[in-house]
Parts: sequence; structure tokens; C-alpha cells
Amino acid sequence: TEREMLRLQGFPEDYKIVAGYQAMRKLAGNSVAIPCVEAVLYSVFEASEKSIQTQITKPKVAIQESLFAQI
Repeated sequence: TEREMLRLQGFPEDYKIVAGYQAMRKLAGNSVAIPCVEAVLYSVFEASEKSIQTQITKPKVAIQESLFAQI
């Protein structure tokens, strides 16, 4: 049914269906599943946070090594 298609894509239960079956198939088929997007974005932010932390710590080590090389 139309409601089942919308549920699979993460639409809220209170989403009003005002079009026919074919229009709802197009809507559901062309939409992006919100729970999927949420999970992907969470992973991207988590990975970028780790990357930023790594970049912050690496220059300090490189600076210390270059100071010891000068001694």
C-alpha cells in the first residue's frame, strides 16, 4: 500500500497521502530513506572528527622531532 511504501522510506505516520497510488509510488521511489541518510552522515561526522584529532596531534610530534634534529 501507499502507507507501507512511505514507511519503508522513513516518512512519519502523520504524512498525508493526497495523491493516487502511481504518484505515491513515484514519490516513494524517488525519495531518500531518512534513517539511511542519518546513519551515513553520523559515520561521516565521526570519521571526520577522528581525522581532525589525528591532524591536530601529528604536527606537534613533527615539531618536536624537528627540534631534536636541530640539537
